[in-house]
Amino acid sequence: MKQALMNEKENSKAIEFYLLIHANELAKASNTGQLLKDLSVPLSIGEWSRVKEPVDLMNRIKSPAHKVVLVFPSEFATYQQDTGISQPEKQPVTTYVLIDGTWQQARKIYRKSPYLHQLPLEFLNVDRKSVYTLRRNQQEKGLCTAEVAACILEQEGLLDESDILMQKLVSFCENFHSKSPATA
Repeated sequence: MKQALMNEKENSKAIEFYLLIHANELAKASNTGQLLKDLSVPLSIGEWSRVKEPVDLMNRIKSPAHKVVLVFPSEFATYQQDTGISQPEKQPVTTYVLIDGTWQQARKIYRKSPYLHQLPLEFLNVDRKSVYTLRRNQQEKGLCTAEVAACILEQEGLLDESDILMQKLVSFCENFHSKSPATA
């Protein structure tokens, strides 16, 4: 039995999240990226800048030990290029880059960051309504950062982690609404 558990662990795919966060999001109480901090999946956070690429993300992109993919809606990924650079399938770690900000901020970050245009896109086939209700101007079929992470966890077979994150998100939204009738 111990050997079976060891083999299962050896065969499991290692993943991590990288949040590329807009500076305005850092201070918002309604930001759901913070919910990823308690997951067992490694998390790195980099503050986006128009003039400086995030060094830690660039190191991952250049590393043969990482397969770095951008999770972003394809309809907004207008600058995405096929770089001709193929990444071997057997990298030990898949890094999922999530742009953490409002939809307007996320599109701006994407447009102004050519290094993101070189990354393969990860498509999420999700047909669920968002449970996130804390902001005005919420896009139809638009998911918050925590929901996107939960979808990735589910897609990777980490169902318990996905369920825990979604439970935290529902509780987060309920608590936020109970403290303040206004939305952020």
